[in-house]
Amino acid sequence: MHDDHRHEAAAPDGPREGHTSGPLPGQPTGPAASPEDQGKTAGQDADKGAVGEQDTSIPALDFTADGPKELTSNPRQRGLVLAVLSRVRTATAAQIAMVTTREQVGVGYVRRALRDLERLGFVSHGKSGRHNVYHLTTLGQRAVLESGDVPIRPNAATGEKAIAGGLAQHGIAVTETLVHWDAALLDWDVEVAHPIDKIRSVISDAVLYRPYAGAEVEFVEVDRWSMSMSRLVAKLYAYEAYSQATYKEGERGTIGTMKYLWRQRYPRSEQFPVVRLVLANGDQVALDRRAEALAHRIRGISIRVDYAPLPMLQELPYEKWTWRAIGQHEDQAAIRPAS
Repeated sequence: MHDDHRHEAAAPDGPREGHTSGPLPGQPTGPAASPEDQGKTAGQDADKGAVGEQDTSIPALDFTADGPKELTSNPRQRGLVLAVLSRVRTATAAQIAMVTTREQVGVGYVRRALRDLERLGFVSHGKSGRHNVYHLTTLGQRAVLESGDVPIRPNAATGEKAIAGGLAQHGIAVTETLVHWDAALLDWDVEVAHPIDKIRSVISDAVLYRPYAGAEVEFVEVDRWSMSMSRLVAKLYAYEAYSQATYKEGERGTIGTMKYLWRQRYPRSEQFPVVRLVLANGDQVALDRRAEALAHRIRGISIRVDYAPLPMLQELPYEKWTWRAIGQHEDQAAIRPAS
C-alpha cells in the first residue's frame, strides 16, 4: 500500500502450541533499511476490546548486564528470546517458544526469561485480548545491536506504539505466519518499505531473504479480513507499480540507461519476487471465497501473487502447504524479463 495506507492482517484467536515449524539456521542477507522503513509500524485499524521441535541455530546473544540478583533465567535463555524479538518485533510467549524449542527453552523457560528481561529493561509488553504481547525496548534493541550476532535495522520500530494503539493483532498474525514457515527466523525482516517514487511506497509485512523462483526474496502479506477489499487490491497493485518503477543509471548530463528500481535492491534476482498472501480470521470456505473475489479484482495484474489460508499453515507441515495463484502463474511470470 502506498505510504500511510497499510493493510490489516488477521491474527488467530491465539498462537497454536504443539506445531512444528521448520529449521531456523542462518543469518539474514537483506539490505539495510531505506529511510521509509524507519519508525514504521503495522498501520492497522485498532482492535476492539508441549511444542514441536525447532532447529533454530539462533545465536544466544553473549550479553550479560548488571541487574537484579533474583533473575531466574540464564543468559543463554535471555539471549535467545532477545534474538527472536529482534526479528519478529512482537510475539506472545508461546510463539517465542515455538522457535526456541530445539534449544531446550520451552514456554515456561521463555516466560521466566521474559520476566527477567523486563526487570532488566530490555523487554516490555502490552495486552491484546487475553494475551501478553512482548516487544523489545530501545535498550533491548541496543543490546541486540551491540552483541553483533543478530542484524537489526537502524531506528527500527520497537512495536510498543502499535501494541498501545490496539494494533497488536496484526503483529501477532504476521509472527504466527513466520514461525510456521520452514525458514530460518534470522532470514526474515518485517515491515520493509519499498519506495516506488518520491511519493509512493509499498511496505511489505515481511520479507524472506531466501531464493525462490528466480528471485532472492519472497514478499509476504497477511490480511486479517479487517481491511477492505479495495485497500487490499490497492496494495497488490502497489507491488505491481514497484515492479515497474525505473530509475536512470549514468552520469549527470548523459543519456544513461533505465533500470528497474527493485533490481537495485535485489540485484541477484532474475524475476520480480512472488507476493505470498496469507488470509486469516475465517474458516477455509470463507477465506477461499475472499481469495476468489480478490482474484477477480486483480485479474490481469502483471506480478505473481499466491494465496494460502493461515489455518492451513498452522495445521499442516510445510512440505504439504499448497499455494493458489491468484495473479500471474509461475510460467507467466518467468516470461517477463528482469532487466
